[in-house]
Amino acid sequence: MAIRKKIVLKEGKLYIWLDDRWNDETSTDRQPPEGWMPVADFGELKSLVKRAMKKGICLGGLSFDNDLGEGKKEGKDCAEWIVRCYPEWFLGDEILEVHSDNSSARPMIEGHFRDVRDRRDMMVEMKQRRLSGEDLGY
Repeated sequence: MAIRKKIVLKEGKLYIWLDDRWNDETSTDRQPPEGWMPVADFGELKSLVKRAMKKGICLGGLSFDNDLGEGKKEGKDCAEWIVRCYPEWFLGDEILEVHSDNSSARPMIEGHFRDVRDRRDMMVEMKQRRLSGEDLGY
């Protein structure tokens, strides 16, 4: 079960830092920038995003690591989930970054972020059609 943290906003928006080592004092490069809300795994991310959406909080930015611990969903899975389930949250002005050193996963996360940037309206429409039960033709 994800730990419920108070949502921290920066300039009225939510900035999410996904990294399992964000609280590791020996990994200073993994600590979130000031004003960014740290989450360590998919469960925490999912809980935070759902709470933020319910409260109408705008997205300010995402920065994802990929390798989130043995047996856990990876950053690329989290990126796919967030852009597929909440494309309407992306308005085009948010910061979308990858701070992972994983050379094979980095382009996948960047690809998900690029997709929602480039095809947001289509993704929102597809989500609405999916939720309405409309036959998508496949």
